[in-house]
Amino acid sequence: MLGARIGHFLFYDTAFLLQHPLEVLLPVRFNPFEIVGYQGLASHGAAIGIIIAMYFYSKKILHKPILWILDRVVIPVASGAIFVRIGNLMNSEIIGKPTQSDYGFVFKQLGEDFPRHPTQLYESFGYLITFLVLWFVYWKTDKKEKLGYIFGLFMVLLWSVRLIVEFFKEAQVDQRAAWDLNTGQLLSIPMILIGAYFMFRKGK
Repeated sequence: MLGARIGHFLFYDTAFLLQHPLEVLLPVRFNPFEIVGYQGLASHGAAIGIIIAMYFYSKKILHKPILWILDRVVIPVASGAIFVRIGNLMNSEIIGKPTQSDYGFVFKQLGEDFPRHPTQLYESFGYLITFLVLWFVYWKTDKKEKLGYIFGLFMVLLWSVRLIVEFFKEAQVDQRAAWDLNTGQLLSIPMILIGAYFMFRKGK
């Protein structure tokens, strides 16, 4: 949770993080005082937070290499991501671009009367495929014997889904940043490369 919260403001709204650090960490607004909940969570920050948490868990509790636990925890993480995006759909968050046709979802909660791409469902379906592939590779192949392979596969699949679906989304915070890619896509590229490294590196 902390990784997702700090990551959102670090990557998307650094000025707010520097000016109101307590409001980033706590679910409140101080001026005027109001309980607002956690509005603003970044999956890239959550990924970093999970890796840090698993490092301490593997070091203090399991006494195994961090990649041993990451190879296993990414499977339920992928399934959790499915429901996160369904929740975004229910809350009319992270909406897609207008479809310019009769196809799509109309977000009446936002006061709209035209259809948009249901990018939350696109992404959720992509994460379902990611979960099924990881589950199959773990239980039906010997790839779990190669430390870090399943973690790498997770990184490649999940962040590739994010990279592709972002083309159909409205910009959440900024406009296209570089090479017609937004911040979320630019952050996904190094995640994919890290995953490819763990998949194809030689040795243990």
